[in-house]
Amino acid sequence: MTTTAFPSRVEARRILRVGPLDSDGHRKIELDHGAHVDINKKLLATYTPVAGDYYVVPSDGFPYIATKATFQVTY
Repeated sequence: MTTTAFPSRVEARRILRVGPLDSDGHRKIELDHGAHVDINKKLLATYTPVAGDYYVVPSDGFPYIATKATFQVTY
């Protein structure tokens, strides 16, 4: 049996700014390379990101937010 606990590759960007909640329940975040990402209700359901956290995009999955502490321990 083969299991994979972690994705084969991730792209992670530090969050610089977190915008206010909009009328649809989304927030915009600004990443360290200048990109802006719209975070939907599903990602916000369990955690509201803060500056210093990470936006992580696995090569074989869906994007997620990792706290700074979790990111440093995991990666």
